[in-house]
Amino acid sequence: MRSAVIAKAINQQCEHDRRWSAYSQRDLAMAIGRDDSTISQWVRSGLPRSRAGRNRYRYCLPCVFAWLVQRGAIQLPGSAETSDELLVTGGDSPNLERYRLARAQHAELDLDERRKELHPRQTVRDMLARIAARFKRIGETIGKRYGNEAGLVIREALIESQRDVDETIGGNGHFHEEAKGE
Repeated sequence: MRSAVIAKAINQQCEHDRRWSAYSQRDLAMAIGRDDSTISQWVRSGLPRSRAGRNRYRYCLPCVFAWLVQRGAIQLPGSAETSDELLVTGGDSPNLERYRLARAQHAELDLDERRKELHPRQTVRDMLARIAARFKRIGETIGKRYGNEAGLVIREALIESQRDVDETIGGNGHFHEEAKGE
């Protein structure tokens, strides 16, 4: 009932530039990235539109978006954080504070990843494995040229480096299994 009243008010008072309009359900569907059948359902639910001819309707895009946001069908950018009731409600329970802290930390990690200041663990592991493979080849070359003991020094340095990596970002055991076989 309420959405029908809003739709009627929007139809009568829409002052938006007509260039921001769609003149068919198909055009509206393409403009907002939805299916034609979804638009038909929304029209039955009171999607705002105004007559543009005998059997034609005009869909004002700003009015459509306002109607969709009000119904919760879409969220505006930046509104996701405020849509979480636990974040905006009052209260000071320890669990609520832990939840808020976890959400804040998650947001910081997400931002760091977007800034390329934080890399997934597996990406770092893969990069370090490529570096280790290069040093392993260098060790083999040095071992052939200057004797096994010289190559062994580089292999031991690689094993110690792998232990450091495992302590810092967690181990996966791949390198140690490889080193035991040699």
